[in-house]
Amino acid sequence: MLKKLVVIITLILPITACEKIGDFLIAKFESSLPSETSSQRAKSEKLFVALHEPNQDSFLALVEENVRDAMLADPELFSRMKKLIPAGQPSAEVEVIQRMANTRLGEGETTTIVYKYDYPQKELYMSVVFAGHDGDDKVKGFWLENAAEKESDDLVTEITSDADDFNIQVDEASTVTPTAYS
Repeated sequence: MLKKLVVIITLILPITACEKIGDFLIAKFESSLPSETSSQRAKSEKLFVALHEPNQDSFLALVEENVRDAMLADPELFSRMKKLIPAGQPSAEVEVIQRMANTRLGEGETTTIVYKYDYPQKELYMSVVFAGHDGDDKVKGFWLENAAEKESDDLVTEITSDADDFNIQVDEASTVTPTAYS
């Protein structure tokens, strides 16, 4: 009986120690990530508002030269970004869902913050790349991404073989999106 107890204890101690070390390392890593500053939050809000403007002038005034050059090189880019934003207002407060600190040769240090806008029909993610790790609000990169549509009972299309518009129903039911095939 004593041998079994000793074996169990010797097996449990390393697992417990590994879990504590893992928790410590995760906490240390998360604390080393740059936090969002109030100036970065304000700049992100201004960028999102500028996307609702009829032209891109106010948006271009908020970003650095590299982003401005990319936007001006592709005149349709601003209108494509505007089309990604669902109609209406987000149903919840904007949420920071990810922070990343990067260091790249030639570019230096950057901090990427990903914001989630929760609309009734889908989620919208806005990633803003800021210069440095010190809370600078200079925008060095920017992109938008739509999450998959939220499921709803009214989106289900029933396919029946005796329907006159059978081919149309098959096309509606087989939709390819950037994130999934349904």
